[in-house]
Order: sequence, then structure tokens, then C-alpha cells
Amino acid sequence: MPTPSILQGARIYIESARGAVQALSAITKAAPPVITYAGADPSNNDYMIITDMTGMTQINDAVVKVANVNGAGNTFEAKDQSSTNFGTFVSGNMYPVTFGSELTVAMGAAFTGGEPQYANYMLLWDDMERRKFTHASAAGIDLPVMWDPSDTNFQYLYNLARTDSTLAVKIVLKSGVEILSFGNFGGSGQPTSNDARSIMQASFSINPTTKPWYVLP
Repeated sequence: MPTPSILQGARIYIESARGAVQALSAITKAAPPVITYAGADPSNNDYMIITDMTGMTQINDAVVKVANVNGAGNTFEAKDQSSTNFGTFVSGNMYPVTFGSELTVAMGAAFTGGEPQYANYMLLWDDMERRKFTHASAAGIDLPVMWDPSDTNFQYLYNLARTDSTLAVKIVLKSGVEILSFGNFGGSGQPTSNDARSIMQASFSINPTTKPWYVLP
């Protein structure tokens, strides 16, 4: 039976550090995909951002969780993912990301967009339109937070939003399922309040450049 999920009890972590870029030499079309890299070995349960992809562009900007590291062969698996129907790998890079900061002022997370978009067309002999999937609409993750300029994480988000920056985020549901996303980050940090007794909030958002990736507990 399907297991319903709710956001209550979730923990949100934002990236606190990035490591050096490492070249990739192969990603298999498999479930899970096996990634071959050059340079330092990651550890199981590390997180990597895949970037600069050609060929297998569907995995570009994905945040993957490392599993089954083979240091002798310079490979690891992207936990709980599948690249079976992706394009053929040509080249790419990766870099490690650390989720060392829990967003303790988080008041929610709203997932928006991502709806399927279609092109409608007709052939000469048709008496009804056909449609073909073309793309998904722009997606976003809105992060309402408690407005607290004294909080370290609030300060970090506020300063980050004042630059043209990207951010990786990990949302861990109470069930242990992880939602991993990466994209452009923005927001004013301006406080809002409905009335004199409402908690003052600020809103930030991540605009993902790829679909979110899910990792099971």
C-alpha cells in the first residue's frame, strides 16, 4: 500500500560547504547508475552535485547520495536513482557538497510548478487534436522562515539572496525520505506580518534547474 507523506516533522538542511571539482569519465545507464570519477574518493553517504554534463544532460545539476564506493575502481553508485532512459554520457564533472546547517527557522516548504506542458497539433485526417509532452513548467521551492536577524542561518540566507547564487537543499521527511534539490536562490528577507500578534516571517525560494531527486531511508 502507498504510504502518505506530510511535511510536519521534516528537517531542512542547507549546504554549508563545497569541495573541489572532480572530472567524471563515465556514468552508466543503469539503476542505480555507476559513476566513474578522478581524484579523491568520496565516502558512502556523501553528497555530490553533478555538473557540466554533456550527453547525459538529464542528470545535470542533480544532487546524488553516494553509495557502494569502490576506491580501487574509482566508482560509486548514485543511491536509489535510475539513468536507464537517459542520454549517453559524454563528459561531466562533480563536486562534493556538505549539508552542515539545519534551517532551524524554517516554517514550511512549498513545492510549486513542474506541471507538464504540451504542444497540440493535428494531422490532415484528424478530427481531434493530438498533443505531445514537451517540457515541465518552471518549478520552485518556497521556504518561509521565521524572521530573526540574530539567527546564523537566517543571516546566511539573507546574505546569499543578495548575490546571484545557487544553493543545494536537503529536506528529510519524518519517514526518513530525503528530497534533494539544487538551483538558483533568491528572496528579499523582508519581514511580513498579517497583524500585531502574528509571527514575523520572511520568504526565500530555490528555483531548481533540474527535477528533485529522492532517496529512501
